[in-house]
Amino acid sequence: WDKDFREPGLKWAAISDLYNSFSLLPEDFFSNLSITDSGKKLQKDYVASKVRLTEKGKSNLLGVKAALWAETVLCSEQMDYMVFPRLYALAERAWAPERVWETESKFNLATFNQTYADFVNKVGLGELPKLDLIANGFNYRLPSVGVFQKGDKLMANIEYPGFDIRFTTDGTEPNGGSNQYPQDGIKVNKGDKINLAVIDRKGRVGRVSTYLVQ
Repeated sequence: WDKDFREPGLKWAAISDLYNSFSLLPEDFFSNLSITDSGKKLQKDYVASKVRLTEKGKSNLLGVKAALWAETVLCSEQMDYMVFPRLYALAERAWAPERVWETESKFNLATFNQTYADFVNKVGLGELPKLDLIANGFNYRLPSVGVFQKGDKLMANIEYPGFDIRFTTDGTEPNGGSNQYPQDGIKVNKGDKINLAVIDRKGRVGRVSTYLVQ
């Protein structure tokens, strides 16, 4: 999912979070290809020299698929975590009608990001709750908490919506009984250590984010 050492996966594997998965445009691969996996910016002449998929080539596409390298996946719970919610991005790329911005000549990052915002709202608020009701539930990945300091306030958000953010200031990890993140931010002082994490409807705790106030 990302380069955090707590995320399952192997160092040689590609980095692919929900945004990265959603951004794949199979029929126009170069539309939004601007950086490498390592974050290095691709020069326009590098992309310009590549051969595009022709209309005849597109007609040969039967579908798309995603692979799960399972060397370190030892149980169904680990598999759930690796597959969901990224599987929704695969479904969107495979089945959704083509949008105007899905061509290299008309690609617009702002329009794409708005489409992505609509997508994550649907996933977080509509689709993931359904997984809690099917086959005794799925161990899908809970979103991480992103934080930044704005004056004497610590602001937080999450990768996809639908979950409460809980926080502690005493060094313990958050749980269902911890303080709930206020929408106007957490008032902080220099030296405070804030731990934040999301809690789902079943009391599962997501990956903890820690911030030391400077």
